[in-house]
Amino acid sequence: QSKSYEELQELIVETIEATRSVSFNLAPSVLSDFGLVPAIKLLAETNMKIRQIPIEVNSEFNKRIAEKIEIGLYRIVQEGLHNAQKHSKAKKIEIQLFERNNEIILEISDNGIGFKNEINKANKKSINIGSGINNMKTRVGLLNGFFSMKSEINKGTSITVIVPI
Repeated sequence: QSKSYEELQELIVETIEATRSVSFNLAPSVLSDFGLVPAIKLLAETNMKIRQIPIEVNSEFNKRIAEKIEIGLYRIVQEGLHNAQKHSKAKKIEIQLFERNNEIILEISDNGIGFKNEINKANKKSINIGSGINNMKTRVGLLNGFFSMKSEINKGTSITVIVPI
């Protein structure tokens, strides 16, 4: 009985976190007011307080870009952080954002447990790839960008997104 009580408590905490996150992230004013990097830094700070996993944001990118690109990249970072914090058991997460050759490169990496992405040949679906990854891929596609993910058991996971600006 105490186990189910603990599970219920954890579910309540997760629900509260998700509700707060949704309400804040529907239209983060810091994104429209100050731009992508300050919004990502605030998102990282908020997530560190909730999950107690250090998140380092490295970027010298400081110009404004098209709103749809800012929103798309922000949502990708949200999903990447959520996945890393929920599944990776990482001790550290790093976000890098920089510009090169008229493209924005976003990298989200963790030092967590990683995973092996196996393809089930019978139905050609990826095992261990949830809807979060598919959501990120879809967002990148809508921005005419490139998405890649690398993961190794016990070495972590790294997501790279390249979007033209």
